[in-house]
Amino acid sequence: MKIALNRPEKYEAVASLSGVLDYVGFTEMVLAGNWEDMSPQEIQSFHGEAGKPEEWENPLFLVEKLAKDENRPRLIQFCGTEDFLYENNQKFRKVAESNGYGHVYMEGPGGS
Repeated sequence: MKIALNRPEKYEAVASLSGVLDYVGFTEMVLAGNWEDMSPQEIQSFHGEAGKPEEWENPLFLVEKLAKDENRPRLIQFCGTEDFLYENNQKFRKVAESNGYGHVYMEGPGGS
């Protein structure tokens, strides 16, 4: 998702299957020690000591930025309602919808 939204001229469409679409929120949880599968040091290895991603790494910022661009890639987003990233995906969905991006969202029972 991040790659396609950063290079809309190269991508016609992109799909996310239970992706980490609120990447900033995800990194904040890891840095706070609230994500047992990943350590703060892993995030810091990508983003430096502060662990803060830049705007171009944030799908929420990118979907808002491209919402009115007629050449934006089409998006389809899938997520299971019991997936550990469900709330993360809901945040992306709400940002895309509130900005009029026009993406397709689908969910169903299931987790990771």
